[in-house]
Amino acid sequence: MNFEMIEVIAKKLEHSSVRYCEYEEAGKTIKMRFDIADGSHQSGEQLVSQPNLVKPSNKNHAVKANAVGIVRFKHPCSSAIGLRPRDEVAKGEIVFFLQVGDVLSAVTAPRAGMLGERLIPDGSLVGYGEEVMMIT
Repeated sequence: MNFEMIEVIAKKLEHSSVRYCEYEEAGKTIKMRFDIADGSHQSGEQLVSQPNLVKPSNKNHAVKANAVGIVRFKHPCSSAIGLRPRDEVAKGEIVFFLQVGDVLSAVTAPRAGMLGERLIPDGSLVGYGEEVMMIT
């Protein structure tokens, strides 16, 4: 990993909800931590405000990011349209992908049901455990 790549990652992360990132390559580790105090970033820059997210109801179940990455609702190498809100899904069915560099990881439905609203726009950077969509 070169300095330019680290700089790009740091800029993307500092305006996201991710507060900690650790990357290891060839036996070397880089750790980045983004602190917020009193609503301002350490460097004095204001964080980009988060969009209003759909609040889950008790009957909904959140599908969460299982890693830090960029949300992709369809596979970039497929011409198929990804799943959309109100589509029925089976437990274990792929509902979205997380992209880290050139690697895509599938995130599956934790239970069968109907997909609810997407809480995060396609192409957004998410942190581990962040709610991405709902299943009703």
